[in-house]
Amino acid sequence: DMRKSLAIYLQSLSDTKITEKEIFVTNGVTGALSLLMSVLGKTGLTVFAEDPTYFIALNIFKDFKMNTKPVPIQSDGLDIDNLEKQLKTIPKTERCFLYTIPIHNNPTGYSMSEKKRTQLMSLLDKYSNLVVIADEVYQHLSFDESNRYLPFADSHENCISVGSFS
Repeated sequence: DMRKSLAIYLQSLSDTKITEKEIFVTNGVTGALSLLMSVLGKTGLTVFAEDPTYFIALNIFKDFKMNTKPVPIQSDGLDIDNLEKQLKTIPKTERCFLYTIPIHNNPTGYSMSEKKRTQLMSLLDKYSNLVVIADEVYQHLSFDESNRYLPFADSHENCISVGSFS
């Protein structure tokens, strides 16, 4: 089955256990984002998004009538301090999302440093209402093999990884 073969392939890239039950196949990242917002999102919820980011993702959040809040991106990734400052304005009883392209951000090409990845995971422990949607479509396109990162979904239960083979 395709999901089983895909799980074996992904395990070989990340050295982490992935089962076919953890994989949901869609028609690409755009389709996956739309599906996630239709299932998890609702009108008026907040989506934090890197600034700049993939413009089609912003259109999807707008289509679902969600409030998109920009978070500046720096050369080593998302401005974590800015994100936390904005998170403090969201009631902890209200789900919110962070849309990030952690590796080779589109359009900047910046990648989130290991330090910032760790800081973001700490924020998830502090703000359990935050769900990270990591657009990891460029995850395996690095020329430098030393920059291999585990998918965000392997880092915290409040992370969802979306990817593509297109």
